[in-house]
Amino acid sequence: MRILVNGLQRDVSAATLSGLLNELGYEDQKVGTAVNQESQTRRLGM
Repeated sequence: MRILVNGLQRDVSAATLSGLLNELGYEDQKVGTAVNQESQTRRLGM
């Protein structure tokens, strides 16, 4: 899948937001996410 991350197009294989954060190396960091320009506020792994 091709997505936009911080203004850069990326090809990724993850099917979930949690998987995507792991794939991009953000698994142990606090991050803000948006889908279609809407903030996602759910805490992952909880």
